[in-house]
Amino acid sequence: MVNHMLMITADFENIASLQPQGGCDDPDFSYFFKQKKTLIIGVTIGLLTEEPLLYLCQQEFGYLFGMVEQEAEELVELLTSSGIRCGEVSQKETCVTLNDTVPLQGKGIAHLIQKCKFCGRDGTVTMIPGKGKPLTQELSEGGKYAPLMLFDFRGYEPEGFVFSGAWTAESIAGTKYEDIDLSGEDFNEYDEKGECPVMISNLRSKFEVVK
Repeated sequence: MVNHMLMITADFENIASLQPQGGCDDPDFSYFFKQKKTLIIGVTIGLLTEEPLLYLCQQEFGYLFGMVEQEAEELVELLTSSGIRCGEVSQKETCVTLNDTVPLQGKGIAHLIQKCKFCGRDGTVTMIPGKGKPLTQELSEGGKYAPLMLFDFRGYEPEGFVFSGAWTAESIAGTKYEDIDLSGEDFNEYDEKGECPVMISNLRSKFEVVK
């Protein structure tokens, strides 16, 4: 099973930590991101793989069958002209929260079931709590990322995270800031307790594959 860990980082000035308002496992915190539909192709020799279309043809097919790049690109064009358009990125952000679940056929739950408008296949997104940690001053200063939430994407791949919702931060002097809006991609205040400015800027995120 391949999961994706959402990782975040930012530049801090006199900030000790940053995390969603109710912690990384806040049941009401909304995660917004775009998705890219992946394609499942079965080959007669038994290959069954799930990758973005261009990558699959150029990497998997090229490696297995000795295709040159031009031949792989021609295969992409052939599949696309046949009506297969997976690999499309959603135009709007998808939103999931831990509190909102939907039952899956058979057993289990997911936090989103969504049908691709191009290929008609269903994809699911399931959140896996308990893996996130606050972004700390130490991580920020080292240019490192903090894990926020683990996702199990089936039929989709994440494409970018939107810093929305309410966040909380604590200054190095111990002052707590609640309901921070990071949609403007920064936060500025003056810490009276520490008698210094505090700032969060240069927000960055990525999804790392976790096997």
